[in-house]
Amino acid sequence: MHPNDAEALTLAEGELGRLTGRNGGEYVGRIRVTPDQRPGEVFVPIHWNRQFASRGTATDLMMAVTDPVSGQPEGKHGVASLQPLPSRWHARVMRRPASGWQPELASPSGYWARQPLSHSESWWLAGNQPVDWEREADVWLGGAAQVVMGDVACGRFRAARIVDGQLQAILLVASSASELPDLAWLDQCFGAECLSPEQRQCLLAARAVDSEDTGALVCSCFQVGEKQIAKAIQAGEGSVEALGQALKCGTNCGSCIPELRGLLSQHPAPEAAEVS
Repeated sequence: MHPNDAEALTLAEGELGRLTGRNGGEYVGRIRVTPDQRPGEVFVPIHWNRQFASRGTATDLMMAVTDPVSGQPEGKHGVASLQPLPSRWHARVMRRPASGWQPELASPSGYWARQPLSHSESWWLAGNQPVDWEREADVWLGGAAQVVMGDVACGRFRAARIVDGQLQAILLVASSASELPDLAWLDQCFGAECLSPEQRQCLLAARAVDSEDTGALVCSCFQVGEKQIAKAIQAGEGSVEALGQALKCGTNCGSCIPELRGLLSQHPAPEAAEVS
C-alpha cells in the first residue's frame, strides 16, 4: 500500500491488516509500504491458498460477478475496506518438515501463515485471545520443552524442544511482530545432526553470537535476507537483475521482485565517482 494510505490508517510496515469485502469476506496479511503502489489501492497476491494462510485467499473478497458472455468471474479487482488487525501477541513456530502440525488447532481464532524454509517449516501466528504460554507450549511444540525462557511483563516467551540432540521445534512469542528475531540461523540449527553446546546456549536468542544478521527473509527460494540485499545495493548492485546475479534473489519464482524494487528505492546505490 502507498505510504500516505498507511499513515492515514495508522498502519506500519510488517503489521497485520484486515481487508473486508462488500460480501463480508476477509483477507488478513502483513502490510508492505511502498511509493510504487497507487494511492487509494492495495495489492494482494491472488495465487495463495489455504495451505499457506488462514485468511489469505484474495477471492474471498470478491462479489459473485461474472461476465454475461464468457461466465468468467471478476476476480482481478474489487472494493474492500482496510483496518489494523488487533493482536495481543505475535509468534513464530518452527518445526521439522512433515511434522503434520495444524496451526488452526493451536490457535483456532487467530491468524497464521506458513513459510517453508530450507531445513524446517515456519509459521507466523497472531491472536487477541489470552494464552498461558507455559501451559500451552507443549501443544505448540508437539511435546515437552527442554529449554524455556519467559518474561510475562514484556509479553515475551521462548521455548524449544530437543530430542536426541536434534532440534524438533521452537516457539518464539512477543507483543509485536517487530520484536521477533530473524529465522535464518535457527533454520540452520534444524539441519544439524546434533546441536553443539554453543548452539544450545544461543538457541533462545535465535542467533549465534558471531553470526551475521541477514535481516528479515525476502527471497524464500534462496534464503536471502533484507540486510544482505541492502548491503549488496550499497556495494553497487543497483538493479533487480544485478541483485539476482549477486545473490540469486528474484531469479526463481519471482514473487520477491516487487520487494526488491522497494528496497532499491529505499537504499539507492551510491553514484560512481567521476574520473578526470
